[in-house]
Amino acid sequence: MKNEKDWIPTKYQYRKGRLRANKDYVGKRSVFIADIVAGLYDQAIKKYAHGNLLDLGCGTVPLYESYKPYVNEITCIDWKNCLHDISHIDIAADLNEIVLPSNTYNTVILSDVLEHIYEPKILLEKIYKTLEPDGVLLLNTPFAYWEHEIPYDYFRYTRYWYEKTAKEIGFNIENISSIGNDNFSLMIDILSKTIEQKKTWYFQMLLFLIKKLRKYVSPVILNEPLGYFLVLSKKL
Repeated sequence: MKNEKDWIPTKYQYRKGRLRANKDYVGKRSVFIADIVAGLYDQAIKKYAHGNLLDLGCGTVPLYESYKPYVNEITCIDWKNCLHDISHIDIAADLNEIVLPSNTYNTVILSDVLEHIYEPKILLEKIYKTLEPDGVLLLNTPFAYWEHEIPYDYFRYTRYWYEKTAKEIGFNIENISSIGNDNFSLMIDILSKTIEQKKTWYFQMLLFLIKKLRKYVSPVILNEPLGYFLVLSKKL
């Protein structure tokens, strides 16, 4: 990873020993889902990250502080058209066309990237080949989420697509988690984005009440999660 000494937290930061969303970076509209994703990565990285790590579509390398203590070497890849600061990337490449070396990495991070890949299964096959036999892929994608980084936003994947595709490639599914798969989470996310555009007191009051209800009332589980988080392993 280039310019490690200049790295600063962006999307995520540690607070009281926990990886959390950085409110100043992601804004109020995305802090709810980003906080959930941060917690999932924090747990999974501590359990699975090891050896040589490849961060694909790394952007500002927001997970660097989380995985640095557990890995030996870090390689960061992103393309030149990235909307974020790319001063930390080692290789500039389009992930739709990238060639990866075989049996090279023990850990691969693919965070909020796969929805921007127009042939996602091909990229996952390349990741499988570049992993060592004990390797793991940690990834997350949005599901109930607006179009972003237009025009490079192509897909939303279901749990069943992941299960079928992982099996066909040869991955073992260590974990697949729905992110915010309940009525309160969906309402909180939608209201947070609405308030960002229309700062009216009644939307803010409604958001406050829903957050309180979420603590004390059992939510209704929906088949419309905000996203998915997966840990896939290569065990031959």
